[in-house]
Formats: sequence, structure tokens, C-alpha cells
Amino acid sequence: MGSINSKIHILTLIAAGILAALGFISLPLEAEDSSGTAATLDVFMLPEYRQNKEGGQGKLQFILYGKKAINIGATVDMQEVLIDMVRDDIKSIDEIKNLQTTKVYPISETPANIKEFWKDKQHSKALIETSKALYDKTTRIVRGNEKVHFRSQMMDVDGVGFEAEYDNQTVFIKSQVRVIIRADARDKTHSGDEKSSPANDKSKSAEGNVK
Repeated sequence: MGSINSKIHILTLIAAGILAALGFISLPLEAEDSSGTAATLDVFMLPEYRQNKEGGQGKLQFILYGKKAINIGATVDMQEVLIDMVRDDIKSIDEIKNLQTTKVYPISETPANIKEFWKDKQHSKALIETSKALYDKTTRIVRGNEKVHFRSQMMDVDGVGFEAEYDNQTVFIKSQVRVIIRADARDKTHSGDEKSSPANDKSKSAEGNVK
């Protein structure tokens, strides 16, 4: 039985402004201690930025949250991870909500509860939740082998194993993929019926892209 591969195309993830300390705690994940032991942090928030044309820090692109992080060189080993993919039309830092304690809803959640969930998260284009992941700061790729939950206002995806490439604006979910697409979120002229992808179970043979 072949594994199901799914590719979620993410539009450009740029947000205006620099993430300041107002209302946020951003913990650095750059240094090792004097003995050479990897730095370990409990409860972290790591904003990541695009590089500008001069090679310096550009605009905010996404934020990594988690309960524990171990930083060894260019790799960050994270636990209880939430990735907030920030929208490109954010104009003020006040529009960004700290999601440190946020847990995403189950894929079977009711439309009413899903709408309520997103009501105070309008700065976010999508969220990715997983129990463990590795972040490579050099390639700006996050990958993991555990269950993963992708949530957005238009589409929800569950699966096992993923790789998120931010510069290429793609997320690959490796297997056991289940997709829910909300028609009302994609087209405001239609009422909110939901559609489940045919590739909703590993037992069904399917390969392809979800965009």
C-alpha cells in the first residue's frame, strides 16, 4: 500500500512590522553555554523573519511556539510545537495575538466552533501543530515524523509526518492524510457545507497535491 503524499501550497507569508517585546516574550535560540552543552529552553516563542535585499532582518514571516527547545548549532529540537504562519497584510503589531497556550481544534469540529476559534486569530494565515519537530535555521525548514494538524480558515488537514519549507511556501504531509475543505470560507457567496477529500485515509490509494 503506497503512502499518501500531500502538498499544501501556502501563499507568500510576509507580515509588516518588527515583533517587539510589547506583550510578547521572545527567547533567543542561538547560543550554547560555556561548557559546549546545548542550550535548553522551557516555553519558548521564536519569531522568524525574511531576509531583506541587504541580507539583514526583514519582515516577520512566522512564529514558532513550544514547551521545550534544545538548540544545537543550527538545529532546534522542539516539543509541543505550534507554528503560526502570519498573514501578509498585517499592518500593526497589535494585530498579532500571542498563541503560546493555543491548541488547535479536532478535524471533526463543528463549523460554529471553528468559526469561533478563528475569530481572534485574524492575523494568522495557518497554524501547524505537532508534538515534536526539528527546525533547521540555515535552510528554514521544519520537519517532523509525528502526527501533524494543519489548520486554516479554508482548509484543515491531519496526517503523519511533515516538512514545511517557508522560503518555497510549501508544506508536505507524508501519510495518513485527511483533508476538510470549507466551501463557505473559499467563496462567501455559498453557504457553509464541508467537503472531505477522497484522500482521507491511508487505506485509499491516492497521490497528488492539495492546493
